[in-house]
Amino acid sequence: GIERVLLKELHLYPGAPVRLENELARRFGLSVDQVIAGAGSVRLIDGLIQTLVDETGELLIFENSFVAYEQLAQAHSKKYRLIRQRDFICEPLSILHSLKPETRLAFLANPNNPTGTIISHDQLEQLLVQLPSSVYLALDEAYVEYVTDPAYPDALSLLNRFPNLIILRSFSKMYGLAALRIGYALADATHAEDRQRAAVHFGAGEQVVVPAGPQAFAHIALAFRDAPR
Repeated sequence: GIERVLLKELHLYPGAPVRLENELARRFGLSVDQVIAGAGSVRLIDGLIQTLVDETGELLIFENSFVAYEQLAQAHSKKYRLIRQRDFICEPLSILHSLKPETRLAFLANPNNPTGTIISHDQLEQLLVQLPSSVYLALDEAYVEYVTDPAYPDALSLLNRFPNLIILRSFSKMYGLAALRIGYALADATHAEDRQRAAVHFGAGEQVVVPAGPQAFAHIALAFRDAPR
């Protein structure tokens, strides 16, 4: 079964991951234009930095967080500032206190990688209420499937209220598909133009497309997780 899927598609150039985006949209109760699947969450992070941070803008990154944020900002010569943590926690209020007129994007890993700390739903909501609409919050939930704390945010419920919220997730961790490079972003549908511009940048150096084989594995992983035990 799996072998046939992979071999059947090897002679084709990979296309846009429409099947996977449709399945994710169905699963989360979103419209398909709220979902962007790409070649790993790092490629999505790369696209956001290139798309949302212009020559005069800057991004905010917490110290002791996912190293790719800072590495990619440096790779694209983007201005960025590091925010200090308190007890290895990414305090949302620290983002608000660090804002400047040129701030365009802030990354918040929840759970934080590598410290494993989390923020609550109330903390996230308060941050979004006070965050200017001109500043995007990229909420990196790569490890969301491991969280059991009931205070953990239901970020999906906030998407339609806050158009500047972007949720990043991955098939690399809980689903064990790191070698296939599959990640996805969930966002408000009103930013269709930004979404299309970002899709171009997601392919910089590595295509945003997800070949049929990895898409098939992702579908199987989703179905397996839903199967009764």
